[in-house]
Amino acid sequence: MAAESITDETPTAKASLLSTTSTTSTCLTSTVNGSHEFFISGYSLTKGMGIGKYIASDCFTVGGFDWQIYFYPDGKSLVDNALYVSLFIALASDIPDVRALFELSLLDQSGNQALMHYIYWDELPNLECLNTTRASTFMAQHLLEAADRYALDRLRMLCESKLCEQLAICTAASMLALADQHHCSQLKIVCLKFIALPDNLKAVMQTDGFEHLQKSCPSVLSELLQYVAKFGEQSAYGNTTGTQDAILVDGSNANARRVKRRTN
Repeated sequence: MAAESITDETPTAKASLLSTTSTTSTCLTSTVNGSHEFFISGYSLTKGMGIGKYIASDCFTVGGFDWQIYFYPDGKSLVDNALYVSLFIALASDIPDVRALFELSLLDQSGNQALMHYIYWDELPNLECLNTTRASTFMAQHLLEAADRYALDRLRMLCESKLCEQLAICTAASMLALADQHHCSQLKIVCLKFIALPDNLKAVMQTDGFEHLQKSCPSVLSELLQYVAKFGEQSAYGNTTGTQDAILVDGSNANARRVKRRTN
């Protein structure tokens, strides 16, 4: 009987050893996403307010906590030397420990990050990295408009110089309208001389930009006629006016570069 008892208990003991229990646990960390846009009206007027002086946004709530954005137009510390802007986000709630990840971006009214690149680094972004010359020209035109709006004179001159280099038949008329509307005298003269060239005039007049020029800046057409007349006078005296190296009565060529008059 004892032997039989051991035999009967052995399978039960083995079954107990083979049975296992699997358990799991989960830690859930909740996150809340949010965004806030802080508009600064009259940005150019804030420059020069002083190092360490800031403009603060209204309080906004994300995740049950209050936050504020602080913008320093001339930088927060003397290290910035008023050459750079500083931007911070700060917890406005009286809470000792809150973890947050954030991203801050500076944009102009049209969302143009190229303008912010100039404000940060005091130089134009690398327009050559754009895929096409037309894209580069469009970016420079847009920056010129922003420079005029915010009274950034140096940026406007840089854009003018870049656009003078990129002048072409398909863009000349629209650039002339842009120059007239934003008081860019250098670019305007270069455009007038370029369009007035006999080899260019007819082709430019067939572009959509010339139609826009007629509607938006009709007074410029009279100035263009004066330049066309100058070329006609020079042609009558035997000067070569069929190329971009034609010499105008003011001693410059069609690209507004001073050139030596021919004496023979």
